[in-house]
Amino acid sequence: MTRLEQCEIRVNDAESILYVPLHNNEGQKMGFKILKMNIDGEETVPATGCGGIICLHHGRSVKQAAAVIVPGVADALALASCKTSHYIVCLPHGEC
Repeated sequence: MTRLEQCEIRVNDAESILYVPLHNNEGQKMGFKILKMNIDGEETVPATGCGGIICLHHGRSVKQAAAVIVPGVADALALASCKTSHYIVCLPHGEC
């Protein structure tokens, strides 16, 4: 299983848009962050009232008491590629 599949990240057919799910504390999908390649910024759906977060981790090696909060999906994915031992948390509207 790839890292994208583990995080339930979906890619469109043209492989130009990432759809990253936002989950609440019970694991339910509350919305999506949409990241378009070659376009600055990202979009949150729904645009208002989205209560979920993106939380990435690498399984057993995660230090459960520590997390890194990032403002955007691109930052979260970049940090995840470094295989940090901390949770990576991305808020729905980028406010840290």
